[in-house]
Amino acid sequence: MTTDSFSRRQLGCIIAIAVVGGCIPSLQPLLLSSMLDAGKLSASQIGQAAMWEGLGMAVSALIAGAILKPLRLQRIILFAALIALLANIGTILFGALGIQLCRALNGMASGILLWLVVGLIIRVPSPARTFAVYVTAQSVCALLLSLLFSSLIIPRSGANGSYLVLAALNLLLLIPVLGIPRAYTLLASQQRMLRPSVVGVLGLMVLLLFLAGVMGFWVYVIPIGVELGLDQQSLSYGVSLAIAVQILAGFAAAVFANRLNGSLVTTVSGLLCALLVFMAPQVDTVSRYFLIIMLFAFLWMFAPPFHMPFMLRLDSSGQSAMFLSGAQLLGVSLGPLIAAWSVKGGDFSAAALSSTGLFFTSGLLGLLVIGYTRTRLQDNAVI
Repeated sequence: MTTDSFSRRQLGCIIAIAVVGGCIPSLQPLLLSSMLDAGKLSASQIGQAAMWEGLGMAVSALIAGAILKPLRLQRIILFAALIALLANIGTILFGALGIQLCRALNGMASGILLWLVVGLIIRVPSPARTFAVYVTAQSVCALLLSLLFSSLIIPRSGANGSYLVLAALNLLLLIPVLGIPRAYTLLASQQRMLRPSVVGVLGLMVLLLFLAGVMGFWVYVIPIGVELGLDQQSLSYGVSLAIAVQILAGFAAAVFANRLNGSLVTTVSGLLCALLVFMAPQVDTVSRYFLIIMLFAFLWMFAPPFHMPFMLRLDSSGQSAMFLSGAQLLGVSLGPLIAAWSVKGGDFSAAALSSTGLFFTSGLLGLLVIGYTRTRLQDNAVI
């Protein structure tokens, strides 16, 4: 792993670009539920749209991490921002099939925007703290947008107005693009195509399963609440409240970035999320449901800053860590897909059950990987 020197302006511009690229998953319950209400998407198509968007993000991030060298960054990011702009406008204009295609296209562009910030994080002295700053900024942006959407845009113009706002944000990205570096210093291993180590692949699976559990539940968090008899408008504000909690989680992660073990946080968060999501369909009051989704949102945003230290502990060369964003985003796409399969019978609580299994598997696999890594380090020390 190499360490670059970034100015505050460069850091701010890179994080601003990644925030716009990464805030969509948090907003999907509002955006996709409004499409369901407008009759533009069916219940199963909600999960499919989220899946295609996440899959597009994952594919582009994985390909970029493997073969794209961090050169001519301004041109690359400018192109990605313009593609995202066209995709959000297309979402307004087309029907169900066109919406699916546009969300996949937006996902691919967003994956490139996130590839930019992963390249930054792997090159700074304190990756966990930098990641925490990024997720905090992302949470603030998502909170402001969720409040704007739920209280003003969606009641007046539905999902179309919301996607128009996102298109405007894509256009505004042209400003911070001018402030990012022209290139990053190449990693020693970037002279050839990167690939993760065997233990790195297992670590990436832990992160994939964690994010799959997150999005499999989050996309259906409002329909699950409605199925429990809770008021939809209250649930929309509950989503905004949960996103506000994510800001606190980001601050907490920044404070504890260098004090907590990244491997421990990664695995324990998965197991705690499994418990919360399992409990969600069994509550009978708004306050209890809100408490669960707020705790869930806190863990969702507290854990990712520790994913980079977790991966660097498994593979100190940084090769496996370059695929972190791709693994997370692949989880973001697979989670809604698995949930969509689960709710085909109209039982939205099945989405929570499938996410419970994903979280539990993530935590269990994480414990096994940690145990293997410790055994390997002890054996090397003896040798």
